[in-house]
Amino acid sequence: MLDFALYIVRNYGIELFVITGILVLFVGIGMGMATDITGKKDPPTYIFPLEKNDTEKDD
Repeated sequence: MLDFALYIVRNYGIELFVITGILVLFVGIGMGMATDITGKKDPPTYIFPLEKNDTEKDD
């Protein structure tokens, strides 16, 4: 994995490596926030709801 990362840095520069790391960080934060809002450990059902379920709301 480290060899692949160094290969990317040598060919595409450090900027691409840094930008990719920042994007991965923001995706991780977003998934964590979605988990905190719903209280479930299943963020994709919150981000992409398949059907509306009003019975689970506790406002």
